[in-house]
Amino acid sequence: MTQLRALVYVQHLLGTGHLKRAILVSDAMARAGLEVTLVSGGLPVPGLEPSLARWVQLPPVAAADLGFKNLVDESGRPVDESLRQRRRDALLTLLRETGPQLLLVELFPFGRRQMRFELLPLLDAARQAADRPLIVSSVRDVLGGGQKDPQRQQRMLELFDRYFDHVLVHADPSLVPFERTFTHVPELGARLHYTGYVVDPLPDSGTSATARLGRGEVLVSAGGGAVGQGLLETAIRARGLTRLSGERWRVLAGAGIGAPAFAELGALARELHDDGVVVERN
Repeated sequence: MTQLRALVYVQHLLGTGHLKRAILVSDAMARAGLEVTLVSGGLPVPGLEPSLARWVQLPPVAAADLGFKNLVDESGRPVDESLRQRRRDALLTLLRETGPQLLLVELFPFGRRQMRFELLPLLDAARQAADRPLIVSSVRDVLGGGQKDPQRQQRMLELFDRYFDHVLVHADPSLVPFERTFTHVPELGARLHYTGYVVDPLPDSGTSATARLGRGEVLVSAGGGAVGQGLLETAIRARGLTRLSGERWRVLAGAGIGAPAFAELGALARELHDDGVVVERN
């Protein structure tokens, strides 16, 4: 039997959640027997690579700031047309080489408007291919910017209708339904599929130590990016003011928080709370 081929596109701009989810989904498909190629357009993150899927790194770009409108390269320089063209060419070449039966695109068209310069050519090429792949969008539970802009939401729907066959929403609809941040859910109809949340496999709970890990603790996390550093620091400082000041707090710092800042969080926790606060990487 011919092995089914999947091409997965992901672009993380500031945090690492999109990349982490794409890696887990890609490896799960590879584990199920698909030949998976995961192409990432964001800055490399140490320790975040697939274990089973083939990994392709585009010339990386990131968001210049929290506005997400401007892109910079790995040296912090504004992205120019030459870099855009290199990325477009690389994606189109990869599409031709892999000849996928499935093209899975993280977030677009419900986000990543900044990447239209390469995604629209990729989607056009996929749609016009002799063996057109199934084209699927992969999105999180809550959309970011644009949820209050009716025109932008309409544009999302139009792009979805033009290019996509299905959308996988990685959420529990009883907790956060997609319509909370996307108003055109009725128009998606049977093309929308909830998958549940995508997480790492649970650790083996066979040992008593593993079974007890985390029980009775207060968990503090701000995802994988650097923007959560202020929240983590505030939580450490606020512990003594809460009703849970007697419990152990576990503060999870993402890979986007550099080593100096990580060390500062650990020092602050020890200074204020001795061993009552554990600071570790998530």
